Amino acid sequence: MEHRNHYIAQTVNTASPAHLVTMLYDRLLLAIRRATIECDVENQSGNTEVCHNELVRAQRIVEELRFGLDEENGGEIASNLRSIYNYCHELLVTANIAKSANGLKDVEVIITDIREMWVENVDRGAVLASS
Repeated sequence: MEHRNHYIAQTVNTASPAHLVTMLYDRLLLAIRRATIECDVENQSGNTEVCHNELVRAQRIVEELRFGLDEENGGEIASNLRSIYNYCHELLVTANIAKSANGLKDVEVIITDIREMWVENVDRGAVLASS
């Protein structure tokens, strides 16, 4: 486990800001997928503690993405992303209160689309490495 933690720390410390955002999207999607499985309390196949922890992790990542927006330089795109992140955060909080997977698929689809657009723009060089 120590080697894994060292690897993760090294990866984060050497990643460009653009890559860090991609990593946040990836971890957010993983948390949503895990929560979707573990929040299936109605069928008693889920684990409410794991459900809660993954949803809290997802909420924190969305908050980090939201707080990292630069509306002064990002203009309308940053403002629109803030609204989308607010919506996703609201769905995550609601799912966590109910310990339900309701709404998580919507968040997954939205974040997947944003991630794909982000990666495409990074690959094209449309996102500055220092931003």
